[in-house]
Order: sequence, then C-alpha cells, then structure tokens
Amino acid sequence: MKKILIWVSDESLKKVSMVVNEVNSDICILSVKTQKEANSVIINNDVDLFIIEINSNNDSFEFAKDVRKQRAYRFIPVVIMADNEKLIFQAYEIVRCYAFMRKPYDMEGLKEILKKLNNYKFVKRKSDKVKFKHNGVIYFFNKSEIKYIENSNRQVKIYSNDTVTNIGYKTCDSIIERLGCKDFVRCSRNGIVNAAHIVNISDEGIIEIKEFDKKIEIGSSIKKQFIQDINELNILFNLDIYKVIR
Repeated sequence: MKKILIWVSDESLKKVSMVVNEVNSDICILSVKTQKEANSVIINNDVDLFIIEINSNNDSFEFAKDVRKQRAYRFIPVVIMADNEKLIFQAYEIVRCYAFMRKPYDMEGLKEILKKLNNYKFVKRKSDKVKFKHNGVIYFFNKSEIKYIENSNRQVKIYSNDTVTNIGYKTCDSIIERLGCKDFVRCSRNGIVNAAHIVNISDEGIIEIKEFDKKIEIGSSIKKQFIQDINELNILFNLDIYKVIR
C-alpha cells in the first residue's frame, strides 16, 4: 500500500484527504501537524509521497529540506503548497519539489497531479534497510552490512563494514525488535551479533566475524540461549560450537 505524508493546515486537510481518496482509496494517509510527528512518521514508515503546506509560521519547510537530505527520500515526489511566490520559489530550488500549488488551492489541479503520481513507479525500498534516529539525524543501514552492535555506557555503536556509528542509547531488546531479522542474535548482555557474518567460535567462547578485528565474547549468562538461537538459524561452523558452553 502506498503511503502519503500530509502536513497541511486543518483548513486544507479535509479537502486534500478527499482528493487523495478519490484518486486511490487504498492509499494510506499519514497526517501530521508538527516536525516531531513528521520525523516519527518517516522513521517508522516508508513514505511514497509528501504533500506539504509551507508558511512562515511552522517548521514544515525545514522538514521538507531535511527530507531531501535523507538518502531514502532523495527522489521521492514532494508536492508543495504555499501562500506566496517567494516560499514557492525557495521550495522549488531547495526541495526540488515535483509540483507546487499557490493559495487559493485548486483541488482539481491537485487531483490531476495525484493521478499522474498514482501511476508513478515508486522506488521499492529494500526490506534490508533499517533506520535509527540520534540527535535529530536519521541513520540508514543495510541490515546485511551490520556486523556487530555494542551497547555500553548508555551508548550504542553499530559496526557496519568499515564504519562505526553512534546512535545514542537504546535497549538491546528495542534494537532487535527494530531490526526484525533473526540473523541478529544477542551474544552478551551488551552485544548483538549478525550471525550471517560469523565464521568461527573458539573453545573459549570468542566469536570470529568475517573481516572484523574486534574481540567479541559470548556472555556467560547468555551462552545457552545464544547457542540455541544460532542452531535455529542452521549456521555451520568449523567446530562443534557446543564446546562453548561446557
């Protein structure tokens, strides 16, 4: 189902929503009123189209600019609505909007825009993507590239290929839930490993990750559960991993 984020005034919301439903009743409308709400929506959803009404009294223009800084939304269509030409010009130059409308808004014109976009071949985002937000910045990761996640001193570090990214404090349980992938296994109280990258486990309980130098130890309190989780994934190792818990 296609998803549209709509950030417009209360006056415009009903009219815009009616037009959207006329064009395609299967579209999911995600209505927001603040930048905080809008940021939450793009973190937790894959938005296919933005309809944003900008003016000098709210943060919608800043949000529209921020959207274009996100890799996943760099080429997603944005329809801008505004009450003066200066804002429209700025939006066109900075946000690179697909279309713009000036007040008073022509709903028939919006309908034609949406009809064209309804046939637009939306870019399919890979389910391999995961998003985390820290200090107002949204970080996107390919799950398959994440090797290890370390949660210590109330800071979470994601080790992904050649990069290390700090995403602030989050619990291990919430991280695993967000990842939504069985490949990510809790290996200690403060560590999560991507089992797809494991190449060996030593007799001493040291996990060896492909092309990764950091020493990863299996936590003593979680060894049995770790082995159980690994076996459920049917991952083959070079030795009998049950030695780890003896």
